[in-house]
Amino acid sequence: MLQAASRRIHASAGCGTAYCVAGDALTLPFRANAFELVVSTFGVMFAPGPVRAAAELARVCRPGGVFTVASWTPEGVAGRIAPTVLARLDRPGSSPPPMRWGDALWVRTWFAPLPADLHLSVRQVRVRYDSVKHAVRAFENKPGPLRAHRAALRAAGRWKQARAALIRPFGGGNEAGDGSLPLWIPYLLLTGGVRET
Repeated sequence: MLQAASRRIHASAGCGTAYCVAGDALTLPFRANAFELVVSTFGVMFAPGPVRAAAELARVCRPGGVFTVASWTPEGVAGRIAPTVLARLDRPGSSPPPMRWGDALWVRTWFAPLPADLHLSVRQVRVRYDSVKHAVRAFENKPGPLRAHRAALRAAGRWKQARAALIRPFGGGNEAGDGSLPLWIPYLLLTGGVRET
């Protein structure tokens, strides 16, 4: 993703000094108060320590600045994928579930001790896949945690069963008559303003 972003930056006119940096969401490689705007789109939700990740978002955003985070909700199709796969594993995941970032109660708890004012709203994004199988193929290859679960399930000889179960969250309620799969996927949009001290 960083390589793709770098290619787009170099191909775009007017990007100025934009560049990509690989870093850890729990220890961002930037000084405090570095940015006026901090954005995470379905990214920080996968960090293993949500309390620390929340603190880092606020730390690198300067007073008067804004941070915004988009995270899949547990109720939407994206939120039902991990539980479907984890049900086939002998052990649950060791980290807090990423979909907690899509739950306003958890998000408010993590940011409560920080000098930030929050606004939370549920939005939807529309995506379209050529078919249910196309959607399953796309999701099984994208999120890092799902790829790790897939490897564990393959080693246990259970991946085909788990993959077949993934069809249910995608296929339920599909009203397209042409075999395609249009989806409205809900996400929680967090917008936070760092208070002036």
